[in-house]
Amino acid sequence: MKEFTFICVCYNQENEIIEHLESIKQVVLRFGKGIENDLIVADDASRDNTAEAAKGWIEKNKALFRRAEVLPKQPNMGTVKNMYRAIDSCTTESFKILAGDDKYNCRDIYSLYDGIKNEIVVTPVIPFGNFGDMKQNLINSFKITYRTAIAYNQKHKLGKLLLFRNYLFAPGVFTPGEFWKDSEVRELLSNFVYIEDIPMWMKLIYERKVPVRFEPVAQVCYRVDAGQMLSATRGADIRKGDNETMRRLYPKRLTSGKKYIHPSYYKHLVEKSIYSSSARYDDFFKADPQAAEIYLEKSQVR
Repeated sequence: MKEFTFICVCYNQENEIIEHLESIKQVVLRFGKGIENDLIVADDASRDNTAEAAKGWIEKNKALFRRAEVLPKQPNMGTVKNMYRAIDSCTTESFKILAGDDKYNCRDIYSLYDGIKNEIVVTPVIPFGNFGDMKQNLINSFKITYRTAIAYNQKHKLGKLLLFRNYLFAPGVFTPGEFWKDSEVRELLSNFVYIEDIPMWMKLIYERKVPVRFEPVAQVCYRVDAGQMLSATRGADIRKGDNETMRRLYPKRLTSGKKYIHPSYYKHLVEKSIYSSSARYDDFFKADPQAAEIYLEKSQVR
């Protein structure tokens, strides 16, 4: 790989953006020798000092990059348009989009992209944030979700699993730039304001059956506390329109999806309210990890 772009999309993250940028710095210093690195920060009209904080950091660290900039301020446009604003400004074939409150895990992200050929690569994510004594339950929940996705992918049914629920954590998914720039994908995503991950995966994984490869090394740390872009409550409100669009475009989703889950496992999920469409993290934590592991060891794939 000769060149690469880190794309940071952010909104009201002045308290997290520096930590995010510092994690990029560590990746560049440790693994980026001989690679032309670009940095694009796309701030979606934050009401705090996110953009100013990013500009200050770039001024101090611009020697690390061939090009580093905060895109010019524009009216708030929502996550999807903000992402494509950054993609349109990107000049490299390979790039990674990550939210400004997440961070990189200081691994060789470049070699990961070198191996991507007409496929999507999924890695585990490391949850971090202020979740107190729920830490182990959270880690177990992430582990169960990741292993379930692997099980279905091995039997070439990951796309069908996505009919039931989104089992892929977007920060840990690495998608070639060609898919982001694909005209059909872009047209599909233009129907959404805040949600880009599941419609993209429905298009690529469910419809086109693009191969998915799972890699065991976590590349990204995923923030799951109050510092996220959207709180669980507010996120549910502002995503309402996007969710309705999903139901319109993919009417089978969440209605027929459950038939692809082993009955005993599905019964367990429903009883524990783990994966219902309205479940929040505080419900998610109530899952019995030991019981879930027992079900997971059985064959869930029909």
